[in-house]
Amino acid sequence: MTMRRGFTLIEVMAVVAVFAMSLVLTTPLLRAMLRDAPQSMETVNSHHVMLRMLRYLRDDVDRARSLPEKSGELTANDRRLLITQREQTVCYELSDDTVTRRVLGAGEESESVRARQWQIPRAKIEWTVRRKRGKGYAVEVRTAVLGDVQGQSVEKLANVHVFFAGAADARGATK
Repeated sequence: MTMRRGFTLIEVMAVVAVFAMSLVLTTPLLRAMLRDAPQSMETVNSHHVMLRMLRYLRDDVDRARSLPEKSGELTANDRRLLITQREQTVCYELSDDTVTRRVLGAGEESESVRARQWQIPRAKIEWTVRRKRGKGYAVEVRTAVLGDVQGQSVEKLANVHVFFAGAADARGATK
């Protein structure tokens, strides 16, 4: 009986062929994973920042006395939201990829007392103040992060949030 000390040419060629075939089959998958991973992380990060901004907005609306159409020289619209609280007015403003929250002191609409900004790339944020008999009672906020799928822009992680003015006072009264 003779002992073999290696592989035959056929065995080596079979292994190379199997390796080549597996590489051909997995390359598109690997390419897609490498291409989509950074975009997925950006989407998750944008959504996380958006959720932090929404917590501030919810807390401000919960403590709201009213949701006025106008406060001093500022007018509420689809890019600006005004929230009147006990001793201050809170103003949220949308610009391209930024949401700015300014706390305006009593009678100081032109000078902000405190400001906070959230950079939210590729975010879609729309708010609507729900009114009854001219008085705002709730804010409906539609949010999504815009993503790119096969060259087309799509909304990812889309949500609708409704915050009721004075909800914190109502919760305190029921406790």
